[in-house]
Amino acid sequence: YLNHEVLDETLDRSMADWIGKAFTMIEGYPVEGKLSRDNASAAITLAVGRWVEDAVKYHRDRNDFSKKRQPIMRWTFDDLFCPPRHLFGADVGLGKTRDYIEVLPRLFDELKPRHAILITVPTHKLAGELAARIAAMGLEAEVYRGPRQPDPDCPEHQMCRRYDDYAVFQAAGAQSKLCNVCKHRSICGYLRQKKQTSKVWIAPHNVLFHKRTAPIPPVDFLIIDEDPTNAGFEGQYVVLAEADAPPKLAWAMRGLPL
Repeated sequence: YLNHEVLDETLDRSMADWIGKAFTMIEGYPVEGKLSRDNASAAITLAVGRWVEDAVKYHRDRNDFSKKRQPIMRWTFDDLFCPPRHLFGADVGLGKTRDYIEVLPRLFDELKPRHAILITVPTHKLAGELAARIAAMGLEAEVYRGPRQPDPDCPEHQMCRRYDDYAVFQAAGAQSKLCNVCKHRSICGYLRQKKQTSKVWIAPHNVLFHKRTAPIPPVDFLIIDEDPTNAGFEGQYVVLAEADAPPKLAWAMRGLPL
């Protein structure tokens, strides 16, 4: 629409028809009654596998497109196609975390050099527990900790030992200026973390709503474990049954890279 001035029904129908033909709509999962525990667990395994197949195909098609794309072409693959986004709900204890841990090696094969898989969970505590589960399966994963979190190598201190000052500089977009002159620079857990590398990074949901920088590299696959929306409200939990919930939900989801 040009300047929001063209609103006639004919154009609306034309746009809807174009969108329907231009973008392939994936049929959703069938709506069924509550499954037995065994059947529900099997359905989750199937759903995770379906996401992996779609995600791998998307990345391979994207790479093929990039190789064949001519310099004069205006559109990129990302302009034309959306990545596959799968969402499913399940009760606890049905194995969804186990299932996506088990497919991580398959995703490793598809990662671009110096790219990673990002898994987000509600809290830092859960991030640590998930990292331990991944390590128990012989895989490596790193937990991203913000500057206010305890330093795992020195728990009596925060990752940034001058967090109050850091927060002020961060609000001004000048946090690096503080880091460059900080007397704790050589022992800073936050700066030490920026040098870490891994194919799997685990972080709390709030990182989804901020620009990601080192140590988290570009992300090829994103797994969001549990509902992330409240992390977008800056600590203010919202009851979605409230009359004004839809605008609040939309505001929280504005930066979510689904």
